Amino acid sequence: MVFRIFQKIVELQFYLNGAARIKNCKGDRKVMKIKVIGKAHREGVSKQSGNPYNFNQVHYNRPDRGVEGMAALTLNLDPSLLPYADIKIGGEYEVDFGPRGYVVSFTPTKF
Repeated sequence: MVFRIFQKIVELQFYLNGAARIKNCKGDRKVMKIKVIGKAHREGVSKQSGNPYNFNQVHYNRPDRGVEGMAALTLNLDPSLLPYADIKIGGEYEVDFGPRGYVVSFTPTKF
């Protein structure tokens, strides 16, 4: 999936677990604006590895290659970025991806 962000073209790779990564991101951060259409909080212990997990999921729509109209996508967030109760359905947020393509900030947009 290719987006034009701040006049630079980057390619986002989406994984089955909902994670997103910016491909070929040469060290600078990229910001994407999304509108949240759903949310979920996931917490527990993995049945396979026994490791604990705790994250927030946000659902949003974006254009995607091979999809007519909009694709429904999921983004997994560390709960420390924004508490679950503060994520508003229908709210617009800026997602800041770090150099490795991981989400480093998730903030409401200013009106």
